[in-house]
Amino acid sequence: AEIIAADIAATNGVIHVIDGVILPNRAKTIAQVAAGNPAFSTLVFALDAAGLVGTLNSPGSFTVFAPTNDAFDALPEGALTALAGDVTELTTTLLYHVIVPAILAKDVTTGTFETASGIDLAIEVTEGAVRVGNATVTFTDIVCSNGVIHVIDKVLLPPSIVDIAASSPDFTTLVTALQVADLVATLQGDGPFTVFAPNNAAFAKIATADLNAILADKDLLTAILTYHVVPGTITSATIQPGTYETVNGQSLTISASNGKLFADGAEIIATDVFGKNGVIHVIDNVILPTQAKTIAQVVAESADFTTLEAALMAADLTSTLASAGPFTVFAPTDAAFAALGEQAIGELLANPTKLSKTLLYHVLAGKVMAADVATGEATTASKIKLPIVKSESGVQVGFFAPQANVVVTDIVCANGVIHVIDAVLLPPSVVDLALSITDFSTLVNLLSTADLVGALSGNGPFTVFAPTNAAFNAVPSELVNQLLADIPLLTSVLTYHVASGEFAAADVTPGPLPMLNGQSTLIESTPDGLTINGQPILKTDVFGWNGVIHVIGGVIVPG
Repeated sequence: AEIIAADIAATNGVIHVIDGVILPNRAKTIAQVAAGNPAFSTLVFALDAAGLVGTLNSPGSFTVFAPTNDAFDALPEGALTALAGDVTELTTTLLYHVIVPAILAKDVTTGTFETASGIDLAIEVTEGAVRVGNATVTFTDIVCSNGVIHVIDKVLLPPSIVDIAASSPDFTTLVTALQVADLVATLQGDGPFTVFAPNNAAFAKIATADLNAILADKDLLTAILTYHVVPGTITSATIQPGTYETVNGQSLTISASNGKLFADGAEIIATDVFGKNGVIHVIDNVILPTQAKTIAQVVAESADFTTLEAALMAADLTSTLASAGPFTVFAPTDAAFAALGEQAIGELLANPTKLSKTLLYHVLAGKVMAADVATGEATTASKIKLPIVKSESGVQVGFFAPQANVVVTDIVCANGVIHVIDAVLLPPSVVDLALSITDFSTLVNLLSTADLVGALSGNGPFTVFAPTNAAFNAVPSELVNQLLADIPLLTSVLTYHVASGEFAAADVTPGPLPMLNGQSTLIESTPDGLTINGQPILKTDVFGWNGVIHVIGGVIVPG
């Protein structure tokens, strides 16, 4: 107000005339009081930059812990510039200085108060001072029309979610794990993040040896910790049952039961602990991504693999896929098994040998990621070769057409990797193998003539010493004609090439070997390799689900 007349003397003082009515603080808003006080010019600048002047001019009941210009000047070099350049963080920081409703100095108590930013602020009242966060209250009770200002000597910087965890005695193990995994800086970043945070009691449920092993494996530890983090801010008011993609790339399942929420089965026991870059929800168990689980565990926990799980149990192979490995598993879904039909599934379950060979036909030794899959044949855990075709349209696997398509890749587990396929891989029998090899066309035709195809497609197991087409071509034509005219003789000759049992090359030793026709052949060792009745064994160990084929260079005839 302009002084328009001065020094009007009176008996008890002096009058100066002004051209406007001036108001005490209690008749002004908090924003107006701050704007009228030179000590708050930086604060006013910040409020304007954040678009919060209107908020602190509005009707309400606010408590503002107001940092002075000196408090802003005491920030680390560049901090204020950085704040001014990030409206979101600036807004969060300023609202961290505001509590609703107005609290006069006499009513301030020690405790934790939710600020207008949603982040809790600790206040400590002692006989000599009041501490707000890491600042000291230097002046109190500037009463305004919409609240009260208390002056503080430092700018209050809202904590990140890591800062909150580090300040709590309930999260010491989690913080240690974050430090070991070098994730502290990440979770101090902009985010926002939603962290499902296991407390110390949750970590204590893990056996000490197992926890030490996890802490010693940085990659595994990182995978576990990032599985607890979902991008974005998901509050208790917005969280819904369903799947949420985590920072480690896998999906976390939120479920509800009896009014409680669960994250992958871990109960959410506290919610909405806000930091400047996200929110923490406390859980009562450490939740594990597939990287921390065996293939058997992942199969057992997936709703898509219930039939595969049952089949593995029936074949007593669950422990195999729970062992160290590593393995690569082409895992058929329930829909893939359903496409086989109930009868085929029933026949598999009723035939332990075929079931085991079929399941192992889906398993490779070693960990083969999708990027490393190549066209060719891979040796499976059943010893049977698995054809793989990789093209621009994707990857197909399987002996029989149509082959199975790989529909999901690289589910990394503690002991290997799973690739999901849309059909069950049925391994070939020794007859199927012979049918697929053009060099056995004569043998297959003769087996068909002798009505032996069905027998050699059965359970077996069989060891077949299979003559090539060239071997049959070397047989005198009169003998061939005799065989074709005498089916019992043909059957005897063909079954003289088949032994009961599965004898891999390593199991074939010199000496007599009984054959299916009741006679024995003679296995001999020569400088050039093994022979059977004098005929060279050219190639060994072509496995099918019911036996093995060894290729020989001549036809052997019983005596």
